[in-house]
Amino acid sequence: MLELHSNSAENTIKIGEKIGLSLKKGDIIAYKGTLAAGKTTLTKGIAKAFFISSILFCLIIKSKKETALLGQSLVIA
Repeated sequence: MLELHSNSAENTIKIGEKIGLSLKKGDIIAYKGTLAAGKTTLTKGIAKAFFISSILFCLIIKSKKETALLGQSLVIA
């Protein structure tokens, strides 16, 4: 388990991008955190690494890397 701490939304997005760039096919990420802990912001950073510009109001988004973004879970297919 990895525990992350961030002091700003911008930093959380940068952390998400780094995580996104390290993901490989078949990787699964699960989130745990209280309301307003930054889960969605972290997801935005991960999505940014895959050139996905918006995660809002979408259940599944596919990119050129065949990535499916499912709410608060990310599955690299």
